[in-house]
Amino acid sequence: MKNGAAMDMSGVTEERRCGFCGSAPPYADAGMRVLAAAFDMVVMLLLVMLAMVLADVQVWQVAVNSSAGIWADVMTIVAVVPFMYCVGCWAVFGASPGKMLLSLQIVDAATHGELSVWQCLLRYIGCVLNVLSFGFGILGIFSATRPQGWHDRLAGTLVVRH
Repeated sequence: MKNGAAMDMSGVTEERRCGFCGSAPPYADAGMRVLAAAFDMVVMLLLVMLAMVLADVQVWQVAVNSSAGIWADVMTIVAVVPFMYCVGCWAVFGASPGKMLLSLQIVDAATHGELSVWQCLLRYIGCVLNVLSFGFGILGIFSATRPQGWHDRLAGTLVVRH
């Protein structure tokens, strides 16, 4: 126990209690997290398609025409929309819409409180690393003791049921 924090019968120090409800929150199941991520990917795909329609990007021309301008438009939309969706939702709501649907919350691993914008940015960088590693960084969420993927470890976050 650091700083003389009081410990209750469950072994949870006062500083490790959930900042939202005051109790020690249970970790989210890996299956729930995967389901939430699948929902979020569908929403992001729809948002990317909508952004391309609104920006008048004719994706079919990418296959026919190798113009750098079309590629730049497509890549910008594909990069910006998921970034805004994830970081924005995490910073404002503490969860993505998929996680909110399943009553999951992303919290600071040390305090179980709200995330900082810096943690949201680091978490997104970790998600990109997970994709680049072909999903290898996700395997940590299947841990029984402390389920954290690379993105959670990098940002110092946990996903809990709320």
